[in-house]
Amino acid sequence: MKKSKLFTLIAILLLVTPIVFAEETKQESSCSIFSLIECLKDTGYFLSYVLGLPAQPLIKLVETLMTAKPNIEIFKTIWLTIISLISTFYIFFLLYSGIIFITDSNNIVKRHKAKESIKNMIIAIILVSASYYLYNLLIEFNSSLTSYIFANINPDFFKVASDSFGNAIMQILLIIPYIIVLLLTAIMFGIRWLLISFGVILFPIGIFLYFVPFLRSYGKLIINILILLIFISFISSIIILGSSMLSTTPVFENFTILFYIISFLIVDFSFYLLIKFVLNKSGASEIVEIGQAVAMGV
Repeated sequence: MKKSKLFTLIAILLLVTPIVFAEETKQESSCSIFSLIECLKDTGYFLSYVLGLPAQPLIKLVETLMTAKPNIEIFKTIWLTIISLISTFYIFFLLYSGIIFITDSNNIVKRHKAKESIKNMIIAIILVSASYYLYNLLIEFNSSLTSYIFANINPDFFKVASDSFGNAIMQILLIIPYIIVLLLTAIMFGIRWLLISFGVILFPIGIFLYFVPFLRSYGKLIINILILLIFISFISSIIILGSSMLSTTPVFENFTILFYIISFLIVDFSFYLLIKFVLNKSGASEIVEIGQAVAMGV
């Protein structure tokens, strides 16, 4: 008796669920009492549709974080304060270089270094004063490039939908890993967005340090990291564009969600590798070694 009731309940669910799903998605359902196989397929579509709903806001969030321009306007007053502080160092370096240039007139090497130092300080004064507008220009340029790339991406790439029974089953099985990968991507680009917004304060400091010979590695590190953070969304958008074009190939016909997971993992891994590459090229390892040596000495 219990088994017959359970069977009846399952049959009702198989019949009702696809009909409700068809009404929600405005699709025709071939499910009926005489075609339970079709009901099973439609139920699979329904489950994949319901399970895919939590991923949709995350996909939209990732897209927004990659294309939206960080807000640097709120830090403009702090930027002005930083510029004022840096200006005091200009005076010190210019006076020191001027004294060396005048007093050591017989020493060609020192005169040349003093002359180069004065030239570097003049360039630094110009670039630091214009750093806010240069930084904003870089952000605007990247935003335009990224938006252009996203405009060419297939809109279906950002939709969690199943166009075949195989895709529906794969989506049911892999929706949790997909959500985890999307969440990781959203966190990474969220941190990027915050760092770029705050970076308008660090950018003039990086420029100033770059033109001070014994602090150049620190300035180079700050500038390179900020430029990478700005343009990483453009690089990631190219990866997503290529992935969206490849996702339509027959090879991935029944493994679409798996391909999506791989695509966003490539984006995340590229983010990590590029950050690591820039840190190595900017001499960050040397800075860490110096810091460790100082700490051990203390």
